[in-house]
Amino acid sequence: MLTGVCRYRIVQELPHEDGYTIARVDWSDFEHDYQDESVESPIIEHFKVTLRDYFDRHNMQVDWKVLDKLPIEQVVNNLILIINLDIDSKQRLLESPTVSHRLELFSNLIDRKVVPLRSPSQ
Repeated sequence: MLTGVCRYRIVQELPHEDGYTIARVDWSDFEHDYQDESVESPIIEHFKVTLRDYFDRHNMQVDWKVLDKLPIEQVVNNLILIINLDIDSKQRLLESPTVSHRLELFSNLIDRKVVPLRSPSQ
């Protein structure tokens, strides 16, 4: 899994010959990525209730003891990668300015979704 400190937008892709992408980037839209965000409990709890409902609807078992120990940002960021959402929804989630906003948006999206997680073969 690719991880990083801060998201960015590519402003210009620069010429290169070695197979690696070289780009001029802009981090200004993602300044919050450098700060730890304190997410309010009601937002986290609402997300978890929605997530439980989603998993229940799809007869999916989750080890909630493990999930509850993980930082909420890690939970939501990893779930964005595995829950079968359309590309536009995933992009909106990834570009959400804060974790709180991402949790609220994600809750709304999975609350309406009737699709299961992708299988490992996809």
